[in-house]
Amino acid sequence: MISNRLVVTHFCLLTMIVALCLIGPVDAQDARGRGPSGTGPLKPLVDDFWHSTNIGNIGLTITNFNNFGNALSDPEQPSCEHPLGSGIEHLYRGGLWVGARTPDGTIHVSTGALDASSVQQGEEGFEFAANLRDSIAEYSSITTSRYYSPSAISEQDFICTYTDTHLVVPGTSIQIPNHTPLGIEIHQETYAWSYPFADAFAVLNFSIKNIRTDRLPLRDICLGFWVDTTVGNRNLTDPEEGDWNYYDDSNGYVDSLRLAYEFDDDGDYGYADSYVGLKLLGVTPVIDLDSLTRYNHWLWKKTSSANPGYQYLLMPRDEGARYDKLRQGYIELAPDLGPTTPEPSDWVMLLSCGPLDELEADSTINVVFAIVCGKWGPETDRLARLRLNASWAQIAYDNDYTLPTPPPSPGLQVDPYDGRVTLSWDSSPEDYIDPVSQEKDFEGYRIYRSTSAQGELNSFILIAQFDTIDDLGYNTGLQHEFVNEDVHNGWPYWYAVTAFDRGDPDNNLPSLESSIGLNKILVYPGTKPKSTGKIGVYPNPYRAWALWDGVGERDRKLYFNNLPAHSQIRIYTLAGDLVDSFEHHDPDYGEHVWNMISRKDQPVATGLYICAVQDLDTGQVRLAKFLVIK
Repeated sequence: MISNRLVVTHFCLLTMIVALCLIGPVDAQDARGRGPSGTGPLKPLVDDFWHSTNIGNIGLTITNFNNFGNALSDPEQPSCEHPLGSGIEHLYRGGLWVGARTPDGTIHVSTGALDASSVQQGEEGFEFAANLRDSIAEYSSITTSRYYSPSAISEQDFICTYTDTHLVVPGTSIQIPNHTPLGIEIHQETYAWSYPFADAFAVLNFSIKNIRTDRLPLRDICLGFWVDTTVGNRNLTDPEEGDWNYYDDSNGYVDSLRLAYEFDDDGDYGYADSYVGLKLLGVTPVIDLDSLTRYNHWLWKKTSSANPGYQYLLMPRDEGARYDKLRQGYIELAPDLGPTTPEPSDWVMLLSCGPLDELEADSTINVVFAIVCGKWGPETDRLARLRLNASWAQIAYDNDYTLPTPPPSPGLQVDPYDGRVTLSWDSSPEDYIDPVSQEKDFEGYRIYRSTSAQGELNSFILIAQFDTIDDLGYNTGLQHEFVNEDVHNGWPYWYAVTAFDRGDPDNNLPSLESSIGLNKILVYPGTKPKSTGKIGVYPNPYRAWALWDGVGERDRKLYFNNLPAHSQIRIYTLAGDLVDSFEHHDPDYGEHVWNMISRKDQPVATGLYICAVQDLDTGQVRLAKFLVIK
């Protein structure tokens, strides 16, 4: 069945006039009939869908209308990517479910998301909305961050509030179908860290308040989180082109950890060897989670089966069926099956707890989940890394989010030169006091480098280390400058300097190190500005598809060096025709890259060209020739 691209709607409130703009459907389809979703599951301007975690090694899209992930709709923003920058995605969409018995005795369930190929205005099952102009606030515990707040819980907090009380999409007259509000307000906070032991999960903290206007309680409350997980590498298969495979994933459940998980069963030939997990961390007021946690999975949008034994694999189609899923796990629904791991297919999962007795007017209950990722472990224990990451998420929750922390990364500066790069950094980490031990446990610095174009965290390699002279490490002594000499002009290099501590052997805690991602910097080695001497052009001759080129015509690179700090660069054919003209302004860098696209927006042809460089401060002109071979 062909499904349309998500209809993207933006509403702009100008005085009392609402201007409505729609982006129409497109034809591209994915493998299970889901239309690609444009810029995400939007409703009015009130919807904030452009935030995603990026402080650590997991990129999870957060919204203020109880959707998580972006339906793989935007290649520039991760849905749930791990490792960050790898292209390996883990989540199509997820959302909170809240079920309860209302004062008239009927059961209702408010859902943030459910099985759907696309989301349009007033889609059934997408029942939470923020008030107009309410958006996501960001805070950070990092003192040097622009978002720093002393009240921040983690290194990247996202905070918002929304309700299930809207009967129409805010700012429109579009009715939300089949929706009877419970009368609840959700205060949502998400937390993420860069610490190496805590950079693969995001904590999702929901405080649910009874705001019913009749002031009556809700009873028999069940809380759950629904996820449409899917694992694959978008560098190999593109959801927008319709070749993403949703049907090759397997899933399972670790009862002792309250951890549901899914993975790409064929691993995309080794390029998607990663797990995604959904973990229930806790509930307040405290309940017996060991006996009241439920796990369900079913086949995406499957609504009927001739096999009676497969009824538990069917999507719940109404509020009563959804409440049954919240209150009963699949083993209770199909006791003869036992804890089996199903065959690869297109699975969705629901992790829930309850029922809780009662929620009085103006009272609040709190439930906390975590989205956890982890690369495959060794053949003998593939789940080892996922379990470890999930355990750290639980430790964070159990300790009120007070974690052992490494020293902060130092402030870093890089200075490119001809064939070398100089790094210098400050000494601020050396005075850091660990919040748990209350001791200064700084030990040293590590210098990392990556030659990857995107600077993914897992592409960095250690090139130097400097540590204090004691009974640990290399005892090199501390330094605050490093010169990297084995570099090539014009090539991209990423650098980072981390700080690490001594660890705490008495508490079985290894040495902790700050994240590479906190101060990584991209630099291109090259000459300093010069007002005299020969203008350089490299590579010369230029041959198409050089190693440092990208994949397209506009990704080619030709460098000019020994340029004045302020200069005009003109490219001519031998016949004197002007090919292109551009200016260079940089008092610290004497090189300029040209993508070899003419001023008429055409790729330059094979031939000999003349470069004329005019010093804008002195008027002096210097010439150089270069050859292009295609």
